[in-house]
Amino acid sequence: MLDLVKWMRQWNCTVVPSQRVQFHRIDMLNPTTPLDTVEKYIARVDPANVAFVRARYLCFDPYKSYGATFGVPPAGYAARLATSRAASASRAHQSQ
Repeated sequence: MLDLVKWMRQWNCTVVPSQRVQFHRIDMLNPTTPLDTVEKYIARVDPANVAFVRARYLCFDPYKSYGATFGVPPAGYAARLATSRAASASRAHQSQ
């Protein structure tokens, strides 16, 4: 998120006002859309790494669709032990 804001600031300093971008909001209550969007993007631009990305996001599957599919409440992720959340974050941030 910080990288996005930094990029936006840099971009906005180099373009005319009519081309500036704005950040309006982010809704991360439901991770389904952003995770699926990343997976679809990788499938389009780098199909060889779809399995790699999918493996990194697998730990978030129980929390998609507000847990309705798997019976996990939306607050379930936040209630996990800090070590478990850190492990999920670490897998999501790993690169090849």
